[in-house]
Amino acid sequence: MSTPRSLHLEVQAEAVDHLRAGRSVDLVGPAGSGRTTVLAEVCRTLLDDEWTVLRVQGVAALRDRPLEALAVAGLTSRSDRTAPSAVAGAVAAIEGAVRPARTLVVVDDADDLDRASSGALVAAHARARFAVLSASRPQPSRLRDPYRLATEVRPGVELQVPALGYVDTQTLLADLLPGTIDAATVGRLYAAAGGLPGLVTALAVNARRRGRLALVDGTWVAGPDMWTPALARSVAPLVQDLSDDALEALETLSLAGAVTTSTARSLVTPDALEELDACRLLRFVPRGDQTVVGVFPQAVADHYRHLGTSARRLRIEERLRLALHVAGRGVVALPAAPRPDALDDAPAVVRDRAPWESDTVRHRMLVEHWYRETVYLRTRWETEPSPATAVPYLRALLTGDADAATVRAVVEGTPRTGDARSLAALDNWHALAVAFVEKDLDAARRVLRAARAEAGAWAPLLANVEAHLALLLDRAPDEPPAPATPGEVEDDVAATAATVRAEWLVFRGDPAAALDLLAEPRTRTPHFASSAEVLRGLALLLDDRLDEAFAWSARHLDEARSALDVDAVHGHAFVVSVVLLLRGRTAELHEHLGSVLSTGLLSALQRPFQSANLSLAAAVALVEGRTTTARSLAEQSRSLGPGPSPLPLAQPTWTLARLGAGSAGFAATDEAAAADALWADHEDALARGFLVAAASSGALSLDLVPDPRRATALLDLVADLPAGLLRHVERFAAAVASDDPDVAAGRGTGLVEDGQVLIGARAIAVAIRRLRAEGDVRRATAVLDDARARLEAHGRPAVAILDLLAPSGDLTDREREVARLVAEGLTNQAVADRLHVSVRTVENHLHRAFRKLGIDGRDRLADALDA
Repeated sequence: MSTPRSLHLEVQAEAVDHLRAGRSVDLVGPAGSGRTTVLAEVCRTLLDDEWTVLRVQGVAALRDRPLEALAVAGLTSRSDRTAPSAVAGAVAAIEGAVRPARTLVVVDDADDLDRASSGALVAAHARARFAVLSASRPQPSRLRDPYRLATEVRPGVELQVPALGYVDTQTLLADLLPGTIDAATVGRLYAAAGGLPGLVTALAVNARRRGRLALVDGTWVAGPDMWTPALARSVAPLVQDLSDDALEALETLSLAGAVTTSTARSLVTPDALEELDACRLLRFVPRGDQTVVGVFPQAVADHYRHLGTSARRLRIEERLRLALHVAGRGVVALPAAPRPDALDDAPAVVRDRAPWESDTVRHRMLVEHWYRETVYLRTRWETEPSPATAVPYLRALLTGDADAATVRAVVEGTPRTGDARSLAALDNWHALAVAFVEKDLDAARRVLRAARAEAGAWAPLLANVEAHLALLLDRAPDEPPAPATPGEVEDDVAATAATVRAEWLVFRGDPAAALDLLAEPRTRTPHFASSAEVLRGLALLLDDRLDEAFAWSARHLDEARSALDVDAVHGHAFVVSVVLLLRGRTAELHEHLGSVLSTGLLSALQRPFQSANLSLAAAVALVEGRTTTARSLAEQSRSLGPGPSPLPLAQPTWTLARLGAGSAGFAATDEAAAADALWADHEDALARGFLVAAASSGALSLDLVPDPRRATALLDLVADLPAGLLRHVERFAAAVASDDPDVAAGRGTGLVEDGQVLIGARAIAVAIRRLRAEGDVRRATAVLDDARARLEAHGRPAVAILDLLAPSGDLTDREREVARLVAEGLTNQAVADRLHVSVRTVENHLHRAFRKLGIDGRDRLADALDA
């Protein structure tokens, strides 16, 4: 089971290294950041190494009582009348409790330590030279003591306790909400808590208790508002150090939402703004030539938004109305409303390549922007219902939590007036909504076919929409979509037809030909224009132009985020994800996917790509040993996915197979059944004409059971496909088809040297497993050692991939001892008691043993150890 102790492992390891080297450490993080948990885990680690740990607790209520904190900790000597002073007695008591070189003095909430206690610790440290581990919170400068413990004890370092990323938040939630969690719910909890573990826990627990977070058909789904009054107590520690002016400024900015810094300065005083920043209650995000500021975490803003009416609230709201009403005063500029005719040029957007400081502020900006846009467009449509007003409203509805009933109401409430182009645009977006919101491709086809009769010259456009939907959601037929000749149809229809034909070529494995088509003039129809940009990155990827694919998609991902354009985020992010995965850069992939999945809002048109990104996140979590998180992410991908996918590596079957998930139809011990499930994905994709996806699923099946017959079938498939990336899949399949493990190892090594780290590691793993099956353990070990040395050059995450695919089985004496006791039926606590170590140490040894033995459950330990 994942616990908060398994988070912030990098900070824990860095702190331990510094303390062992004789450097004191101050852990800095706001309330709820997990700094006390990190402090406790560092203590556990050093206690296991037989250090002496002395604990002191800072208490705000005792700050005016000299030496009281040390007295409570038993580090004063009140009975020693020979001491020249009480402080000198405390110094002597500390020295008497210290063992040279292996003593750690721990001070939690060091900001609340009285100055006499702090001075006694500093004086004792100067004489005895012990390590000090303290935990502090960020404070405004007016409260920061220049002689505080962390600045006086030297040498020392300050380590920031960072907010959790999206995937770590998912790990924490897996314990709080057992089972599958709706992906949008995870995103909302992450955004509200800002990655602070204490707030994540409080939000989830209170929302669940109040029924605002409930199980719906086996999935945890949040209601429209997860805030409960009980959360006020979780917010209070975050604002406890603020002055009255800063508290009013915080409420003002909470009500204002994300605004430019110039607007913020017009609403609150500079001193109050700097005080909020010092307490880390603000996040700044560059956008164009401006900087946007928002309250962080969002739960703090929600707290003030839920406060009742008061004299101060009325005064603040009046000031906001006056300030934000003035044009040019810096409310975040909204892009112009979509043009009434969705078939016209896509609206221009301001591009900004600056990195984003805060995922949570980005989430808030997206939510606020699209909320206002939807309200505005709904009002326009309700005032004057027509295709010209309905189309942009439908586009906005597809961003976020669109529901089928609202979409139907808009379509049925719109009179079919206007020219053929306007009606074609309405039918286009109606069909997209039916396909992606209602997940009913057949109904979408009926909408489009019925609409063609009155579409006139725009009927071919609707045929292109139908072909596009079929390619994404159903199949790629043997024959490509018919080309459209410019001059015979509207130019934009011809450009749209070229985009759909390029899709067919990509999914069928001919990306070079697709790139030629995508070089033609771009379509102006917004959805197809966005699809064409995503498709170009995907084509570059499949053409084995990985660096170009990464550069193109990463740039367009940044531009989409800057423009608050959710229609392109997940598509470009998927291409970036696959490049990072193929390169074996799973640590970067972890951060990238966490940022993307935390976006919160999702265009319904992007669900195939979001499902694919969730699938990749599940695989990364599995490589990192987070099995509960991996299962939850995989189930999210499966529940969100619209069905069969033409995208490579998009299905979560591989992760569920390695986890032995019952929903995938096989047991954890049955690798053959797991491989069969993946091969079934391969055969289904093949039957649908999704040839690239078929090659991907087939290769993944061979990871589990390197079946030469299936490898030969895969070779036959990819030999006829011109996609450059599939040449590496061909080399992997050849390695599996060969009956010589040395040939397989050589092919794998060649792939690694060519930068294909993932595929190369998989081929090497096949060779190692085959050598072990033949009883040649010595040769298998030699191949493993050589591969690990080569993969080390690509980073530890690359080695972790090999460890997962070909576990070494070489346990240390302590790992074997722990594993044997667990195999005998002892609990982790019983093992810890017997070996006189912490439960955390037992968990670490057990996790490494599982990884090395290639198993995922306690019930398989005995057999694995005997083998």
